[in-house]
Amino acid sequence: MAPNLAFSNSHVTPRKIRMGIIGGRFGLGFQFHKHPNCTVEAVSDLRLERREALMKGYECTKSYNSLELLLKDPKVDAVFIATGAPDHARHVIGGTNTRKTNGSNLYWMGR
Repeated sequence: MAPNLAFSNSHVTPRKIRMGIIGGRFGLGFQFHKHPNCTVEAVSDLRLERREALMKGYECTKSYNSLELLLKDPKVDAVFIATGAPDHARHVIGGTNTRKTNGSNLYWMGR
């Protein structure tokens, strides 16, 4: 197992969790796309250059210029909200209202 996945559950499921990453600075520091049970479906940031960096970093082809649009994407199962402290609470509440969050930084949609 890759060192960056050493503490993850090694169980592979037939269905991958399709993640949305919101926030192009802090959001680039993770390896969701390397986990065998996860794929990054879409990314979001207000700034084009950050969206492009997220798409490149996560090998993703879909981006949104607002988190509201990403949260409406039916193909996104869960979101990681990596936005700054002044906006984070509002973004988490928005995610909770779409049932894609559970109150921590990593938000899983219940199925």
